[in-house]
Amino acid sequence: MNVVETRGLTKSYRGKRAVDRLDLHVAQGDIYGFVGKNGAGKSTVMKMVCGLATPTEGEIELFGERAGAGSHAGPGRRSGGEGAPRIGALIESPGLYGSMSATDNLMMKALALGLADPKDKVRDLLDLTGLGSVGSKATKNFSMGMKQRLGLALALLGSPDLLLLDEPLNGLDPEGAREIR
Repeated sequence: MNVVETRGLTKSYRGKRAVDRLDLHVAQGDIYGFVGKNGAGKSTVMKMVCGLATPTEGEIELFGERAGAGSHAGPGRRSGGEGAPRIGALIESPGLYGSMSATDNLMMKALALGLADPKDKVRDLLDLTGLGSVGSKATKNFSMGMKQRLGLALALLGSPDLLLLDEPLNGLDPEGAREIR
């Protein structure tokens, strides 16, 4: 089964095509990477797949359903009453509440998703991303690399079926990049 399919996906800004008729097929279990120059449209494609940007033309199917239509849960949500999204994403930079701690940023999202045992999941993700010792620190005092790690933790929250990461190693030191890989 393909988790992502695009057909003729196009995005234009002020008459200039950022993405030009992209046909893409990503099967379940695949690791797929975009490589290209700055401005080639990689982030724009990910934004359209996540529903953060509307295609000018073309279609997107997620998990076998056309994006924007479909089941009660919709293609980006799990069915069966589970609150967790099927898609986790870190595109460009993480959206963080600077006055809140890393733990609170994660807890807020976990509660919004309706996750069972949110405290355990948050603690596990902080440890996984190397932030276990700074979970109570306000994120406005985080380095760029620490913010990136927290963005990865936010994207992983809820164990999504599809994970979209746009330059996930930005701002990480060499050791951090190795750990995340």
